[in-house]
Amino acid sequence: MKMLKQFINLKKYYGFLFIFTVMFSPAECKKSRKLPADIKLCEKNDSQLDNCLINLFESLRPKLKEGIPELDLAPLDPLILKEVVVFPGGSNQMKAIGRDFKIIGMSNWKIKSLKTNIKKMEYEISIYFPYIQYEGSYDVNAKLSSLPVKGKGPISGNATDVNINALLKGKFVEIEGEKFVEFTSAKVNITVKDYSVKVEKLFPDEQLNDAINKLLNDRRMQSMSASKQLMNKLAGNMILQMVNKISMNLAFEEIFA
Repeated sequence: MKMLKQFINLKKYYGFLFIFTVMFSPAECKKSRKLPADIKLCEKNDSQLDNCLINLFESLRPKLKEGIPELDLAPLDPLILKEVVVFPGGSNQMKAIGRDFKIIGMSNWKIKSLKTNIKKMEYEISIYFPYIQYEGSYDVNAKLSSLPVKGKGPISGNATDVNINALLKGKFVEIEGEKFVEFTSAKVNITVKDYSVKVEKLFPDEQLNDAINKLLNDRRMQSMSASKQLMNKLAGNMILQMVNKISMNLAFEEIFA
């Protein structure tokens, strides 16, 4: 029973964690860039700043879906990821890596609320995704109790009603005479109404694969509850990477008029 729970946890982490990994994939920061010319900027002293920023994000939705070359942002929907490292592997460590993923639904977000405090450099945001679907391939090599688990093959899944609440804190930094915002922490709380995952070719026996997938999905809610703290922490790190790519590519004056 203990070994079975360990196995469920490994595959649960791989499927469930991936949902949030694809949302906040990191990218390299480059020199200061500019928003597209047709994007209306916000006044930092605007009494309706929060609403203005929400409208700005909404105006960026179609551009984010297709990609924004000015910011070196790849298309968001579908989002293509060549590699996602969940557990890197190495000496006496388990490995779980995803490759060639296609994710659908990332542009269908809804910003439920946004609260900004520029003086304290705090941003509190609540985002909702109705449905996210992905497919790709996995590479797993682990040892659970005395049972080696090693395999490569297709993996697919989806998540419905994903809510993300995040509190981001940052600071101003100056680079070559320009002011940028560097985010230093992200406190995140994630809830998912439901999700499913399908892992193929993990074992040579197809019936065993089917049984494992049934077990993973039958116990998905217990798995989600047990991994919530870890998922929030990992998602917070991923959000920091994502928002810093934008904030460190755009000078503060490029975001606010």
